[in-house]
Amino acid sequence: MPRFAPYQERTAGGERGDAPEGLRVRPAAPEDRDAVAALVHACDGGTLEEHRAGFEKEIAAARADTLVLVAEADGRLAGWARARWFSHPPEPPANVAPEGYYLSGVIVSPAFRRRGAAAELTRRACGGSPSAPPRPSTSPAPRTAPRRRSTCASASSS
Repeated sequence: MPRFAPYQERTAGGERGDAPEGLRVRPAAPEDRDAVAALVHACDGGTLEEHRAGFEKEIAAARADTLVLVAEADGRLAGWARARWFSHPPEPPANVAPEGYYLSGVIVSPAFRRRGAAAELTRRACGGSPSAPPRPSTSPAPRTAPRRRSTCASASSS
């Protein structure tokens, strides 16, 4: 599986392909393990066992400052994304990055590339929708449902 979709110059109007019907983005759950592991394995190599274990560890940690999302369409995994909240250190320098969620990865299945799945995952992870993640509290309790908007200061993808 190619790591990235091939470059395609946009035509007049610059629109992407149609978004998958019924694209749904939600917090990742333990039952997403096998589908996410298979997607990461196909794109990044390694072993399925490594990716299953990594996903289990990520979900089990339930860090208040980390958001793990999956996108589904047509009854299949379309992609997944992870973002982590960055807070200013004590006495930050003048050029410190803004506080907010920063993407640490987005992977979209080739069948759903160039159709808006990554854009929707990014919007949800970084605060561009009403159900975007909240700023994490200082409490270590896991967060399961987004409560308010946040901003995304940066985005990168895998």
